[in-house]
Amino acid sequence: MSSSRIVLYIDNVNMGLGHPGLTELAKKWKVNVEKLGPHEMLLFINRAKDKLKVMGSEGKVLAYLRMPRGQRLRLEAIQYIPQVFSATGKIDYDAACKESLVRSLGATKEGKPTPLKIYQAAKSAGVLAST
Repeated sequence: MSSSRIVLYIDNVNMGLGHPGLTELAKKWKVNVEKLGPHEMLLFINRAKDKLKVMGSEGKVLAYLRMPRGQRLRLEAIQYIPQVFSATGKIDYDAACKESLVRSLGATKEGKPTPLKIYQAAKSAGVLAST
């Protein structure tokens, strides 16, 4: 589904709303879930940033991702969800995080990331340990 795209992203969502509640929430943002194309998706993220629902055409929830206890979604990786979403309804969240990190590194003319870019990307990704 590499041609998929995010039509709407809403965070701080009460995931207890269920399908009808999420559909109504999308309508408040002027998105009719009944008219979504086969490769269009809506993303809903809860307030704690540890749960994600992907809604597709006809208001069907295509995927649900729950982070392990104590971990939060990396919001910079969310934009890559369409690239790592499979037809089976699985989200390769690790691939989305990796893509986010690779893109944030940037590159020099030689194609290698600069040490500063590596440091900044590692720090923003939360993988940089401080002493």
